Formats: sequence, C-alpha cells, structure tokens
Amino acid sequence: FQAGRLAFETERYHDAAQHLERLVTAHAGSPHAPEGRLLLGRALARTGRQAEGEALLRRVADANVHNALGAHAHTVLARMAFDEGDYDKAIALLRRRLESGATSEGNDEVLLLLSESYRAANQRQEAQDALRDIIRFFPDAPAAPQAYIDLSELLEQAGRRDDALRMVLEAAQRHAGNPDVLLQYARMRERAGDSRGAAEALVAAEEAGAADPQVLLTAGNLFLHAGYSREAEDTFGQLTAAFPGTPQAIAGNVALAQIAAEQGEAGRAMQLMEDMARLAQNTPQETEVLLALGDLCQGLGLQQRAAQAYRDAATTSSEPEVLARAAMALYSAGAWAEGNEVARRVEPDRLTEATAFAFLMEHGHAMLRADSRRGMELMERAWGAYPEQRNLEAAERLVDACLALDRLEAAIAVAEGLFEKITPANVEIIQRIAVSCADYAMRHEDHDAAVALYQRVLSISPRETEALQWARFQLANALHAQGHDAESRPLLESVAGSVSPWASEAQLRLDYLDLHQRMRHGDVPMPATEG
Repeated sequence: FQAGRLAFETERYHDAAQHLERLVTAHAGSPHAPEGRLLLGRALARTGRQAEGEALLRRVADANVHNALGAHAHTVLARMAFDEGDYDKAIALLRRRLESGATSEGNDEVLLLLSESYRAANQRQEAQDALRDIIRFFPDAPAAPQAYIDLSELLEQAGRRDDALRMVLEAAQRHAGNPDVLLQYARMRERAGDSRGAAEALVAAEEAGAADPQVLLTAGNLFLHAGYSREAEDTFGQLTAAFPGTPQAIAGNVALAQIAAEQGEAGRAMQLMEDMARLAQNTPQETEVLLALGDLCQGLGLQQRAAQAYRDAATTSSEPEVLARAAMALYSAGAWAEGNEVARRVEPDRLTEATAFAFLMEHGHAMLRADSRRGMELMERAWGAYPEQRNLEAAERLVDACLALDRLEAAIAVAEGLFEKITPANVEIIQRIAVSCADYAMRHEDHDAAVALYQRVLSISPRETEALQWARFQLANALHAQGHDAESRPLLESVAGSVSPWASEAQLRLDYLDLHQRMRHGDVPMPATEG
C-alpha cells in the first residue's frame, strides 16, 4: 500500500497500479485493502483504463455507505466527471451519496465538490446552499475554511459585498490560523479599498504558514500604497530575509531602494540597487533589476549611470517589451543615439498596445532630430493604430511636431478629435493645444483657420484664463485682418478692460481703430504729401 501510494503521488501511475493490484488480490483481507482499492481505481483511470477504474470506484462507493471511504469514492468519481465537463453527472453522483449514505462522515468533502459543480453548471443559489450546509453542520471539518472562502466569493459576485466581508471575517475568527482564510480576508479588504487592512492580513497569513514570497511582496506594496512606508520597509525586510534570491526578494530590495531614495538617502538607495544588480547577474531577474537601477539613477539625476543601466538591460534581453522600455528610458535619459540603436531591435507588432503606442511616440519624437519625415510617420502610426491609448501629452507632442513641419491641417485634425473628449479636468490642456494651432495659422496669415480655432477655444473654456484672454485678443486681430472691424471691436474692448497682460496693447488697437475710422470720415485731416 505504501509503495502504491508513493508511486501515485509521484505520478508513476503504472507502478502504482502494479503495487495496488498485488495488495487487493494477495492481501484482500488487509486493513489497507479498502483504501487500496480506491487508490487503485484512481491509478487505473490515470493509465488509460478509465472504465475499469470507474467500475472499481463504484464498487468501493457501494460497499462503504457507512463510512468516509464511500464518501471519498463518490467525490473521486464526481471529480472525474467534473474534469470531463459533465457537471450534471458530477452533481448526480454527489447527491446520490448525500441521499443514500448511512453516515454524514465525509459529507463536508462531498458538499464542497457539489458546490463547485453547481457553480460550473451556473446554479449559484444551489452552490450557496451547499456551502452553507458545510458551515452549519460541519463547522470544524477540513472543508469548512474553503466553504467560507467560496461562499464569500459567491456573495461578492452577487453584489453583496458587505455580506461577503462579514462571512470572511467570521471565517477569520473561527479559523484564525488558516492562511487561506487570511489570504481571502486580505483580498476582500483590498477590494473594499482598505490597502492597510489587506496588507496586515497578508502578513498574518504569512505568519500562519502561507510560505509564499509573493504574499509578503504584495503586502509591502499595499503598505506603500496606503502611505505606511515604515511598515512597508519592515515587510520588505522580512521578505528578503525569509526568501533570499527569489524574484520577489529582488523586487523587495528594489522597493527598499526606492523608499530610501524618497527619504533622501541616495547613498543607501544606490548601494542597495548596485548590490541587487550584482546578485541578479545571469538570473532571469537581471534585466528587471537593471531597468529599476536605471529608473533610480535617473530620478537621482545620475543621467550617465542611468543610460549605462538601460544599455546593459537591452544587452541582456531580447524580449520586445524590455527592449522597448529600455529604448524609451534611454531617450528619457538624453541618450538619443543609444536609444535609436536599441529601438531598431524592437518589433512594435509584438508589443502590448500600451507599450507599442508609447514606444512609437517616443521613437518618433527622437527621430525628428535626425529624420523628421520618418519621425512623423512613427508618431502618426502610433496615433492612428492605437486610438484607445491616446492621451493629451502625446497629442500635444504630435501637434507640436506637425506644426514644426508646417503640417497645419494634420495638427488641426488632432485638435478637432480632442474637442469631442473635453472634460473639466482636461479642458485647459485642449485649449492650449488649439491655441498653438491657431497661433501658427495667425503667423502664417491663414486668418480663416485662425478665426475658426480661436472661436472654438472661446466656446469651450469654462472659466477665464490667460490662454482665453490671449485667444480673445488674437481673434480680434484675425477679424481685423479680414476687415471685420465691427466684430473685432467688442473683443478688444473686453481685453482692454481686463487685467490681461494684453490689456494695454488691446487699448492701442482700439485707439488705432478709432483713428482709422475718423480718418475715413474726414474727422481728422489726412497728412500732407509731397509732389
């Protein structure tokens, strides 16, 4: 029996079947034989003898209606059906045990799988009922903690977050040392927006035996998010001490370096990162550490060291996302030539949409210095191919590039698209972009375009700003250039009567208009001319 069980647990199913067949034939009266038959049924199913295995399991189930072995045989058969996608069969098998079993022993396991089968069959109320039966009738059984967890998930999915939270809180009180319950409590607290509470629950789960470095890394990050840097430092320290050399420990050390930098301890931050870079050499985490080192150096103003870290990161990886990030970081550090060299190795079509958009915009902006046509192509490709990724910073860059290359119509097209997405939070930025286009048109004496744009700016602004005053002043000038002095005058009067920086200049324009009008009507003698 022991040889068969060990072989099964190590997935040597043929060996397991041989040992267990010998057990149940040569030692049929052994106390181990009943459990051996159940395990043999499972082993036979794993070796391709499905029908044989199921038949044996059914015999075990029927012969053990008075004990937990029968319940276990039913759950094994039901799990086989479940894994094949036959949820109705799984439900029928499990209900048969509940209705025909002569004991409740093992029924917590039956009910737990029954609930899972109901959920898979989209019978959510029945799933909840099965879980409540475990909590009500088997509160201390091995399946009870998982029943609490599953029920809290179902309640949240039904929109009953408060009930879900109460359920998992009850589980945490009844099963205080269960790490899975504490992990679920942490998830619920995080979903409710309580980052600190979630972090504390994760630390408690680790202390209860979760033994997962990701738990401590997530806890540290949640402490940071909540503004508790001291608790975050303690948690990251616990992580690096308990799980040295893991990817999570490296990420924890990176976070410790970032905390040190934010606290003004640049020397300690750099030492931590340099140590991490050495420890991460020739590991899967090397590239990520180098990128983090570059980010830290850039934040500390160490541009040359930052550029070197980004170059090293690009050298150690061929991953498109990593190369794109390294290229963009090199551009940000002012290393244009090195950034372009890395960018040539990037295949934008293999990037996520967010990275592809950012990379093409950055690469295009950098290329404007050397090949303006190519740079413009890249930026317009980003703008056209990834509409969901567009943002105002990119729009402003693209408009500036279009205007620098005398492409007013393209710049106006970008601005027009922004007018459809105005909100109180972004209106002033969109206003600034539109004014840039209008000013360009004004400088190039395209007064029709200038008038249309300045008028649009005036129509969208929610409050008086310096940009709005400038637009009003320039609109007056554009209308005057078109010969529409009657429309220009009230705009100039508005600017002249304000505290605008252009108030005095607007007053001079008004005086000029008055003088010009009097001269046309003969109120002012025309200056004498010679000849």
